Amino acid sequence: MIRFENVNKTYDKTLHEALSEVNINICEGDFVFVVGKSGAGKTTLIKMILKELEPTDGRILIDQQDITQLKRRKLPYYRRKIGVVFQDFRLLPEKTVYENIAYAMEIVEKKSKEIKERVPQALKLVGLNHRGHYYPEQLSGGEQQRVSIARAIINNPKIIICDEPTGNLDPKTSIGIMKLLKDINESGTTIIMATHDRDIVDRMQARVITLAGGKVISDKKGGYDCEDTCY
Repeated sequence: MIRFENVNKTYDKTLHEALSEVNINICEGDFVFVVGKSGAGKTTLIKMILKELEPTDGRILIDQQDITQLKRRKLPYYRRKIGVVFQDFRLLPEKTVYENIAYAMEIVEKKSKEIKERVPQALKLVGLNHRGHYYPEQLSGGEQQRVSIARAIINNPKIIICDEPTGNLDPKTSIGIMKLLKDINESGTTIIMATHDRDIVDRMQARVITLAGGKVISDKKGGYDCEDTCY
């Protein structure tokens, strides 16, 4: 589903090599952690999947489509298949919980009838069906992250990218967020999560891709090397 083929990324101004000869293959329905120290290349890798950055060399295939060749006019349609959950939630403070989630459907021109049907379903899924009329500032950090997850899944994306989604949360709340993400993954959604939280990685027992100096130094699940079996 997601394939990096000999991907390199060098930033022109600094000549910093952010990624070097990266070859990874993520299958549909996988739950994958991307770990590594600051500067290891995690953010660059994520931004390349979102096509916010272009590789210096190599190819990136999503559903066997080479997105490095994707025309700009097709970019909004490509991004509809990806939901994103950030560490800092990025909710719109002037909109209610319901409106924050509905907005994600409005910008892709979903009909009002569908919005009215699906937003309550998403709120129920994340355990916030009683908070739709609240504003973000009235919610706890964990509740705000649940809203951002509901927003990420509302358009039924094939892929969800999580960038340190538990970074601002306490351990107990983090466990609840990870359980929710696991449930979403088990429904068939591919999840890629960048994190520094070793406790969460150890608890989940999922696939772990480790980056260091822009290179993949380990790709394992349950202690075993992952094999290239999707294509």
